[in-house]
Amino acid sequence: MKDNFIATMASCCDLPAEILEVIFKYLDGWSFSKTKEVCKSWYIITKELQKDQRLWRTFCVNEIPEGVIEDVVSFKSIPFKDLIMDWSNVYRRWHKGKMIKSKNFLIKNIQAFCSNPVTCMKISGSWIITGHSNGYILVWNLNTGKLDSKHRVHLSTVTDMALVDLLNLDSYYGFKDLPWSHHHIITGSKDSSIRILSLLEDIDYSDHNLFLNEHGDAIKSIRIFGGKFVASSRDNTITLWSLDVKKKPSLRVDAKLLQTIIGPEDYLLELGFWYDKIYCISHANQLYTYNMKNEWLKQPYFKSNWLEISRRRFIVTAIRVFRDQIIIMFTACAKMIVFIDERNYKVYFLMLTLHTPIVSIALHGTILALGLENGKLYLYYIPNNKALLELDLACPTFQSMLSEASIVSVDVVYNYDSPTVVASTTESLFVVKWNKSRFDVSH
Repeated sequence: MKDNFIATMASCCDLPAEILEVIFKYLDGWSFSKTKEVCKSWYIITKELQKDQRLWRTFCVNEIPEGVIEDVVSFKSIPFKDLIMDWSNVYRRWHKGKMIKSKNFLIKNIQAFCSNPVTCMKISGSWIITGHSNGYILVWNLNTGKLDSKHRVHLSTVTDMALVDLLNLDSYYGFKDLPWSHHHIITGSKDSSIRILSLLEDIDYSDHNLFLNEHGDAIKSIRIFGGKFVASSRDNTITLWSLDVKKKPSLRVDAKLLQTIIGPEDYLLELGFWYDKIYCISHANQLYTYNMKNEWLKQPYFKSNWLEISRRRFIVTAIRVFRDQIIIMFTACAKMIVFIDERNYKVYFLMLTLHTPIVSIALHGTILALGLENGKLYLYYIPNNKALLELDLACPTFQSMLSEASIVSVDVVYNYDSPTVVASTTESLFVVKWNKSRFDVSH
C-alpha cells in the first residue's frame, strides 16, 4: 500500500503544469493553499496561481455562506467583479475563525474606565475604541494595552458606534498590517447628535469631522451597510444617510440625508439594516420592514411565531438583530430566543445551561460571542445561520472567566493574523487573541 501511494504521488508530480492548474482550481481554498508543500514543482505552480484574485474570489463565493462574507468585509455589498478586493485576505480572515479554541490563546487585561463606564465598543485593526457615559471616546492600543488618546465628542452618553470602510482599506493602500481597518467612525449620543470622525487624522483637530443633528431625542442605534447608514432615535424617527468618500486633497467622507422616516405606530425598539432593507422590532414585538412607498409592513410570520412563544408568558428584556433579520431576544426569566428566518426559531433556557443571564452579545463572521453576568466570556463557532439553532450552550468552543463583574460589551474583529475578541466590564477591557497555528492559510 505504501509503495502504491508513493508511486501515485510521484506520477501526480510529473503531470504537466497546465493539467495541475485545472485540478487545483477544483480544490477548496484550504487544500489549495497546502498543495505547494507536496513537491517543488507544485510549489512553483501554486505560488503563481495564488496571485490570481479571481481564483480566491471563487473560493470565497463557494465556501463562505451568505451573510458571513459581508461581516468579514465590514458590512459591504460583495463586489463579485471587483478584483481590487484582496480576496485571498478575505478567505484567510474567514478561515481563521476556526482558531477560536481553548488553547494557544492570550488574554490581555487593560484597566480602563473608573468613574465613566464604557457604554459601547468597537475594534479596528490594532485599536480599540470605547464610548463612555460622559460623552468621550477613548482609543486604546490593542497590542500594548495603553491609552492612546481621549476625545470629547458628545455632551452626553455615547450610545452606539459604527465603523466605516468604503475603500477596502488594506487593499487600497496595499498593506496587510495597517494600524486601522477603517477610515471613519460614526457615533451617536443621548444628546441627539451624530458625529462622523476621521480615524486617519487627529480627531480633535481634523477639519473633516461632521456633526449631524436631525433628531429631537437620544440616538438609540446606528447601523451601516456599504455606503449608507441608518440611525434610530428615541423620538421614533429613523434617518437614512448616504456616505461618499473624497480622496483629494485628503481622505474625507461626506454625508447626505436621504430620508427621515417615522417609525411604526407601536414605536421602534431595535433597528436592522442589510443591503437596502430597513427593518425593526417594535415595543409590541412586531417585526416590520420598510418599503420605498414610505410604509412599514408587518411580517405576519414573526407575529404568529411570537404568539406561540408568548403563551409561555415570556417578558422580553432585550432584543438584538443581526444580518438579514436574525433576531435574538432575551427574557426576564433567562431565556434566549433565536429567530433565523420566517419558519425557524429556537428557545434556549439559560439557567439550565449557562447558570447565569447573558448581558452582551456579538455575532460577527463565524463567531458568536456571549458576555455573561458572572464575568465569563463564551465563544461559539457558527459556520452558518442554521448553526444558531443547534447550539450546545454548555459546551462553547472557547470559554474564559475574565472578571467577577458582568461583561457589558463585546466585539469581534477578523484581523490578518487571527480573530480578536474584546470584552469589557465597566472598568476593564479584556483582549483575547489566538496564536498562529495549523489554521494558517499561507499565501
